[in-house]
Amino acid sequence: MNTIKKLQPPAHGLYRISIRDYLLNHHAQNTENEHDVIDIEFHIGAPDNELPKRKGMHLFIDPADCLRRQLSTDAWQIHAVPSITSNDFHLWAQQVVQLMLEAMLGKNMIGFEFISELRNLLRQTTEQRIVLQHVPLDNAEQLSERMAASGIEHAWLALFSRSLPMNLYSRMVTLFEQHIPDEGRFLSSANIRDKGEDCLMLMTVQARQ
Repeated sequence: MNTIKKLQPPAHGLYRISIRDYLLNHHAQNTENEHDVIDIEFHIGAPDNELPKRKGMHLFIDPADCLRRQLSTDAWQIHAVPSITSNDFHLWAQQVVQLMLEAMLGKNMIGFEFISELRNLLRQTTEQRIVLQHVPLDNAEQLSERMAASGIEHAWLALFSRSLPMNLYSRMVTLFEQHIPDEGRFLSSANIRDKGEDCLMLMTVQARQ
């Protein structure tokens, strides 16, 4: 996806999904009732004082310099890296939502149960602010090597590929397992995709100094 558009969550019998894009003043969900409990709600570019209005897992996707957000229980803030400029942020944030939906609903080869496993991972950390990066597969191993050795305490590595190079996937997983020996603090998933570029998405929580 290379253009900004109004995102629509796919109809799905298992997951109740909501997307709030404050930069477009757009809200869409795959449940009929505005007040239903949801499984996951994505918030793109929300005001700093915006709080979730219903129960569920909430992911606030923000620029790197958004540091004043108040977060309630089961809400986490996903930061862009500083190299994502204000001009690039909106498209980047929409790409993050699309990749997460693909990890949740796509052809996952590792048996990754998105909502429960990711929520359990994030609940283990005392830090509710997370950094997320996604890069073309050509840069995936370099990013993994740099981040695995950077003092992170929790991570989720997600590979998206039309051919699913398992040797590369295994090397990257091994890198993180060497630096994060507690298996409950590291998740990995691999999705076969029908279209789009091969890429890696990496979500990390830095250990407090």
